[in-house]
Amino acid sequence: EYGSNFPRHFDYLLRRLDLKYNPKWVAAGVIAYHNTKFAYLREVRHVRKALLKLREMGLRLGIITDGDPIKQWEKILRLDLDDFFEHVVISDFEGVKKPHPKIFQKALRIFGVNAEEAVMVGDRLYSDIYGAKKVGMHTVWFRYGKYANREKEYKDYADYEITDLLDVPKIVEVLSGGKEGSNKEVHADR
Repeated sequence: EYGSNFPRHFDYLLRRLDLKYNPKWVAAGVIAYHNTKFAYLREVRHVRKALLKLREMGLRLGIITDGDPIKQWEKILRLDLDDFFEHVVISDFEGVKKPHPKIFQKALRIFGVNAEEAVMVGDRLYSDIYGAKKVGMHTVWFRYGKYANREKEYKDYADYEITDLLDVPKIVEVLSGGKEGSNKEVHADR
């Protein structure tokens, strides 16, 4: 009934258990939650190599993400990825979530590029891929994690499908006319 960004989960838990409010218990719950959350926060395989390669290619990189700005930045900073990205567009600041066109258009405006000059890489077919394609961006579905086999009805909106982020620089090369390539599945040299 309350989303993960709701700030009073533990207060309400005590109330539901008919226990007297105790700030020590609330603080302990918050600490345990954060310790567990960050213990399982992991960098996606090859993300750093792919970002370094994209930066070497002279590309400007950004993030479009849904959610609470503090939580999103906390993840980016804890993974030490912030220096790779010039801009981070967060839905809570824009008043709409992906796949609404407004959030993608905002990113395009910030970077000063047309949609056909931009590439959206995302793991969610509906919010990332469908949304970006509807504004005219090139799309790369990163088939990974808990969304790898969901929302398949939006699969046709993906220009490319990958399972390794090292494929992204290769796709960018193809899109920029550097190499011939398939318009669907691309696989990194392993």
